[in-house]
Amino acid sequence: MADQSTCYRPETLSPTADAGVTLARATLNAINTAADPQQALLEALQSGALHALQVTGNAQKVGELFAMLDTFSTQFNLIEP
Repeated sequence: MADQSTCYRPETLSPTADAGVTLARATLNAINTAADPQQALLEALQSGALHALQVTGNAQKVGELFAMLDTFSTQFNLIEP
């Protein structure tokens, strides 16, 4: 992370990174829309259910990153009177 934002650099992993994550966009969406994204990530890592998810390095650091992300409710009014 740099300046409180994640960085995407194709085919590149910083030599000082604690972990690297490679996943499909659909997998990221499934984790982010779960009621508990950190728990969804940990379950996916443990069960291997999401084959499009690969972690190199310290997987615990990936869980810590997801724990810092905001959780938003998908139940809201799009148009109000």
